[in-house]
Order: sequence, then C-alpha cells, then structure tokens
Amino acid sequence: MAGKSHWSQSIETDDSATAALTFDVACRVHRPPSWLGSTYRTNRAAQVLSASSVRLAVAEGVDVTVTALTGQASDHSFPGPIEVDGSQLAIAADSAKLRLPATVRWRYRIALDTASAAQHGLTF
Repeated sequence: MAGKSHWSQSIETDDSATAALTFDVACRVHRPPSWLGSTYRTNRAAQVLSASSVRLAVAEGVDVTVTALTGQASDHSFPGPIEVDGSQLAIAADSAKLRLPATVRWRYRIALDTASAAQHGLTF
C-alpha cells in the first residue's frame, strides 16, 4: 500500500523460444491519479517500432524489445502508447475513463532479441 492506493505486480517468464519477461502491474485508486505507469531510463538510443513497441540497445550488440500489451477486462485500464523522451521510456496506464474507486492496470513485455543473445553466447 502506498498512501491510499494498493499495488500489485507480477513478473512472468515467457515459455516461448524468446527470452522474455511479462510485467503485469495494477493499482487500486480511490482518487484520480495524476499519472500511473512504469518508467525506465536508458543511456542508449531507443528505436520506436510502433505506438506500442520500442527496441532498446542495452549493451553493444544486445537489444531488447519493450511492448505494451493490451486487452479488455472490466474495471481495468491498459497502457496507451509507449512514450520515448530522450533517455526516458514511459509505459503509461490509460486512466482517462475511470469510475472511482477503480483498479488501473498496465502490462508490458521485455524480450531479448534472440539474434543478439546467440551472437553473444547468452543462453536462457
């Protein structure tokens, strides 16, 4: 609990051939939030692939793809587009149409580029 909000987060591994983690974050709010989401800072350039997907170089020749996951569920919101501002990447929850109290939820996936991993001998 933070203030009057309750938080929950789960992180799952992906069983597919791609080494990936899926983050599922939720916050139960009783007042309109000014902003909810996840942010990351990077010291390398981000390549925007689409409104919901960004590729980041995390080391020389090693890339990850960050993808906002969408879906439909009652009483839940899902992320809007991923925003890149200089060295910051933001995955904001869409809390525009909340009926309070509400649970705001956002999900995203961080996947290691398999070609990058193989080239550097990384195994999972």
